[in-house]
Amino acid sequence: MVLFVRVGNMRIVVTALFMLAIFGRTAGAQPAHARPDVYVTIASATDHTPGEQAIDRARNAETIRRVLLDALSRTPQLTSTVADVRRFGLDVRKIDIDVVQLRVERSGEDVVVSAQVRLVVCDDRGRMLSILSGGATARRPARLVRAEQLADLRRDALEGAVHGMFAPLRTHLLRASV
Repeated sequence: MVLFVRVGNMRIVVTALFMLAIFGRTAGAQPAHARPDVYVTIASATDHTPGEQAIDRARNAETIRRVLLDALSRTPQLTSTVADVRRFGLDVRKIDIDVVQLRVERSGEDVVVSAQVRLVVCDDRGRMLSILSGGATARRPARLVRAEQLADLRRDALEGAVHGMFAPLRTHLLRASV
């Protein structure tokens, strides 16, 4: 709420105090994490599902890469900026993420798309540190599903699979290095 007082410069002073209070509260409410802990890069994102067209596999790989990058970018303790590695001496983690299964089935009155995704985390020397896998399904009434909606269902299932495995991935990445 801004209080405007029409007496000379008082309006400016009251507005300035209000802005200071709002921005001061906002900055204090979110803890700043100026230094990232780990550098993370996505080494590869691929789709190995049999029977898919090459263009669909490329789109699926891009979907899982985009979702993972977005989730990583919202975690301040992780960075994908190369300069941060040198500046802070960060641990390096490389991620390979693959679509291992993408199935479309009819279940009663619904079309169900199920996705299985596997993620491998390696250190900077290529030594495998962990393997995570996860899956998700997306469902819509068959009467509503056309070609465009089927592509949306596939995307939803893939995004759900990546989102579902991000919490364990973040926990693993932020664990103290061995």
